[in-house]
Amino acid sequence: MARDIRAVCSYNPKIFTEPTNGITKGIKKGINEVMQEVFDESQELVPVDTGALRDSGIFITAQESVDGITASVSYGDEIVDYAMEVHEDLETFHEPPGQAKFLEIPMTNHQDELLQAIKRRINQNL
Repeated sequence: MARDIRAVCSYNPKIFTEPTNGITKGIKKGINEVMQEVFDESQELVPVDTGALRDSGIFITAQESVDGITASVSYGDEIVDYAMEVHEDLETFHEPPGQAKFLEIPMTNHQDELLQAIKRRINQNL
């Protein structure tokens, strides 16, 4: 079983009385905008030895489900089964800019932008 590291962003449009297509599109665009920034920044911070960990990174754009709208960024797969260990190991030296917490740091850096991006994108779609 692969041990991957994942950052997920979810938003439930049901907070609106009657979500319209413009609201739903705005939420998706806002989430995608911020999660793309998270992915891009994490690609700069992920430690590189062979490049396999960096190459395992994927950004899954916002998808609608019964639970809301969700997008994710993840690292690791069946071959790269060490993503979690590299992410959590604060003791190992990585050639800068590579570092531990390569996904958590960008997610934290951009969390305050999320609601603003969603709001801006909803307004653009109404």
